[in-house]
Amino acid sequence: MEVRRLQARQQELAITVATHPFWSTLEGPDRVTARTMLKHLHVTPTADAPAA
Repeated sequence: MEVRRLQARQQELAITVATHPFWSTLEGPDRVTARTMLKHLHVTPTADAPAA
């Protein structure tokens, strides 16, 4: 039951992000770059890795 609830919440949040008006302010490569940055936002650089 909990897994289904979390899956439904994940889907709800994904739809909210994907349909947000912000994305219509970007075109072509800028939209791709912004989505890629959003996907990797949770990644924290290590001391050995150069910052982007």
